[in-house]
Amino acid sequence: MKKALRREFLNMRRNMTSEEIREKSTRISRTLFGYLSGTSFDTILLYASYGGEVDTSFIFEEAVKQGKLVAYPKVTGKDMAFFMVKDKDDLLAGYKGILEPSDHCSMVGEDQLSRALLLMPGIVFDRNGNRIGQGGGFYDRFLARYPHIKRAALAYDYQVLDQMLPTEEHDCNTSVIITESEVIETE
Repeated sequence: MKKALRREFLNMRRNMTSEEIREKSTRISRTLFGYLSGTSFDTILLYASYGGEVDTSFIFEEAVKQGKLVAYPKVTGKDMAFFMVKDKDDLLAGYKGILEPSDHCSMVGEDQLSRALLLMPGIVFDRNGNRIGQGGGFYDRFLARYPHIKRAALAYDYQVLDQMLPTEEHDCNTSVIITESEVIETE
């Protein structure tokens, strides 16, 4: 069932125009910063958009402007770690061609992780915070090592279902889902 849902929602995402992605991503970014205004997170663990995901370029620019630390994931083997990025030029094509921090970027420390909000991508979510991602398990393995990190998913409205998604024991959910029209608190 997960594979079928993944395929169905990836097709929906592929059918979005670049204008739709830009417009919806801008609205999601605004919703995110409205949510962040009431929090004390000083570090944002971001992802580089790939394949029609919510575009995070505005989030990076605005977070830096607000003085927040921003880090992106880097894949090594089956694991992922986050590295500080100060400028978009610090990102280079990495795993599957997705932008990752260059080798001169420093890894996020434990103290920064305790004050961080992890923004995660996904293909489909339910209102309980369950998610289906690309299927590589990178976020699940990372969050198994750092379960205390507050996590939020960025999603288009159509990616959030009322019905419960199928889950497995190792799946990590999200605390908040931020769409272009709402903030869904799941915990």
